[in-house]
Amino acid sequence: LSPKTATLRVVEVVSETSDTKTFRLDNSSGAIPSHRPGQFAGVCVTIEGCEAWRNFTISSSPTQHEFLDLTVKRSPLGKVSKALHDSITAGSALKIRAPQGAFYFDPDRHTEPLVLISAGSGITPMISILRYLADHGSDLPCLFLYGARTVADIIFQKECAALAKRMANLRYVVSLSLPPRDLNGFVGRIDFSLVQELVVNIRGSRDILCGPGD
Repeated sequence: LSPKTATLRVVEVVSETSDTKTFRLDNSSGAIPSHRPGQFAGVCVTIEGCEAWRNFTISSSPTQHEFLDLTVKRSPLGKVSKALHDSITAGSALKIRAPQGAFYFDPDRHTEPLVLISAGSGITPMISILRYLADHGSDLPCLFLYGARTVADIIFQKECAALAKRMANLRYVVSLSLPPRDLNGFVGRIDFSLVQELVVNIRGSRDILCGPGD
């Protein structure tokens, strides 16, 4: 089946970091069907009179039926992300095509302990998965390993820390490549040695990764 296309109104724009915003769309009519945690939406903006489409992960949980969140990092080379950041405000309308993608968490098939690994804006599918697990009261063991440059670049830091306190089986770990001098935590880009240090049983885990290739 082709993904559903609908025009949704932006009800709120939240600045997550200096270069990342969440656009909350009103889906109370159910115009866009429920997604799987990790799937993406196509977003259309008009640039110089022409329609331009780009894909962005849905960062909200599928359990939140009234709205759809798209968290977008401004890219220096991304015309659509620039247009969203510069022109879209509460009250704007966006043409959306969703849900799409085979990269998602399936609670019926993915029953192993979860290892979520991401960096930068690669957090968007992970936060959707974490919100979904929290909303369902899941006791599935989960490690969320996130990489960022500085403390200011950590997206959803407060929410992830709060989820880790609320969910007994969730461990939230951040590694910074440009840490402050007084950091009491992990330093450097995420690599396999760090994963080995943190994950007890790699072969027995369900690993989901999203972010820059290196």
